[in-house]
Amino acid sequence: MVEFTLPAYADLSTVDLPAYTAVHASTERVLLQQPLAHRGMPAEYQYKTKRMALRLGRRLYGTSMPCYGKNAVIEGSVTVKTFKNVKEVSVTIIGKVTTNLIERGFPVVHDTRVVLFEHKILWSETPGEAPPSTPTEFPISFPLPTYARGRNTALPPTATMITPCMEGDVRYSIKIDMCRKGLRRHECTMTPILYLPRSVPTSVRSVNTTFEEVEEKTLESPEIQWRTTEVQPSEEAPASRPFVEFSLPLPLSYPSQMHIPFMINILTSDEIDPDVVLSNLSVTFLKRMTISVNGYRTQSDKLLGVATVWKMEKIGEGLWSICGSVGGGREAGEMSWCLPGSIDVKYCVQLIMKPSERGIRLTHKHIEVVQMTTHEELTLDDARELPALGLIGVRCRDT
Repeated sequence: MVEFTLPAYADLSTVDLPAYTAVHASTERVLLQQPLAHRGMPAEYQYKTKRMALRLGRRLYGTSMPCYGKNAVIEGSVTVKTFKNVKEVSVTIIGKVTTNLIERGFPVVHDTRVVLFEHKILWSETPGEAPPSTPTEFPISFPLPTYARGRNTALPPTATMITPCMEGDVRYSIKIDMCRKGLRRHECTMTPILYLPRSVPTSVRSVNTTFEEVEEKTLESPEIQWRTTEVQPSEEAPASRPFVEFSLPLPLSYPSQMHIPFMINILTSDEIDPDVVLSNLSVTFLKRMTISVNGYRTQSDKLLGVATVWKMEKIGEGLWSICGSVGGGREAGEMSWCLPGSIDVKYCVQLIMKPSERGIRLTHKHIEVVQMTTHEELTLDDARELPALGLIGVRCRDT
């Protein structure tokens, strides 16, 4: 390999630049225009049977199954190798939500709800016409709907949830059917796919911030609007009980893995020790999963994060302020969603203040339900149709 010494910028007008060629050298790295398939995986999604073949395009994201985002279009082709004794060929896109009540390790109550069903006949026998004598390719195109079938709730993402007594599963698949004449074996192929919709907050924030880096000064900013709730004590309280407020920034919708700032205001006539109060304070971020099966229901919480307290200071006579932030979960991998009567996924900020001699003398507990989205905002026009890859492998287990 010939080595060149690059000239100084001041000498570019007098010195000839080295010649460049479109052919790369053996020591240079090349950026490919299309991604490489993972080791052991073909470059395209292909599924074959004895008489049919389904193709669903290039393997863009290196996933084992094809994945699609919100309102994406499932495109591909079905190739029928032979039409001998074939009566009909059809394709169906199916989405099912299955919930089971488990007893001693076995499902005893089962419920299945169809949230997506799109059917199309690719070819059918016509009396008096001869079927194709050569392999024929049929293009398929199915735009995914926004809402679940027969409901006004959004189409749920692919997910699996397991608790000690119940389990829930959301699955999508493409079914190719070949109906054959007489007593010949019916041929069918079922191909699983992933539905991973991106989501953004439904309302705009009052201040332009993503909460990626939350500073203490933002808590005192008059531009930020807060949702403030009075926290009642868990037990019967005297008239001179402490007054506790818990505040979160509006709207109560936040992107995954972002730190959510909070404020706690305490008004009390007692002398309190800040260290004792903080040692008995717990602010956590929870993922709450509810599974329902034919009237039975179970609820489980998964801890995603613990709060970081920035400061506790006295701001008035008997008035204390606590500032901090809480967050957790997977980046672009947390999303609130619900299919009424089957599965409900919520996110909560939970506040617990335990009683102590030199702190708050009563137990205070509060849970604020918030909405989680995969993204803060989507700038590209077609970004919503891209899959939220952080949702891949969402398998929630109650431990």
